[in-house]
Amino acid sequence: MTFGGRERADVAAALAYLQGRPDVDGERIGVLGLSLGGALALLAAADCAAVRAVVAESSFANIKGAVRRNFRAATRLPHFPFAQLTIWLVERRWGVRADRIAPDREIGAREDCAVLLIHAENDNVVSVQDAHAIFSAARGPKELWLIPAANHAMAYGTERETYAERVRGFFDRWLPSDSASPSADDAPEMAAAG
Repeated sequence: MTFGGRERADVAAALAYLQGRPDVDGERIGVLGLSLGGALALLAAADCAAVRAVVAESSFANIKGAVRRNFRAATRLPHFPFAQLTIWLVERRWGVRADRIAPDREIGAREDCAVLLIHAENDNVVSVQDAHAIFSAARGPKELWLIPAANHAMAYGTERETYAERVRGFFDRWLPSDSASPSADDAPEMAAAG
């Protein structure tokens, strides 16, 4: 695992595959991801203009902050100086740059990608503040759905029917099956809890 550095290329390869399929509209693709997958979904939107809608659950805002906040819980060592050292070692060993793993910054470059952020209010792995940071940075149509009683990346297990309805409705709205695509004016900025 490279915190999303190399995994980003895996997502790019999957998107290239989808764009090459004759049964897929290669200019309108949706991506859904949980935890690191949520961060990768947001990064995919920065990397590929065909990504027009992203659902990201429990995503971190940027990898440096996520490692720093979770280092003590994962290792029982103080985050300083060990978290920074860990990031430095991963960058050298795997040839990735932590600065490139910042979904909050990168989603801000897209005005034409709709984003649905789902996050547990009491997430003990990735702080709900990360969801707020991503939401603030996103410039396209965006929604924030906070779930009061869920664990990290477990919103579906907690709110199964509502989750399915919201995600399906979001993709239906921003990736309609007909040729008419919605504009950013079609959905105001939204934030919702539970």
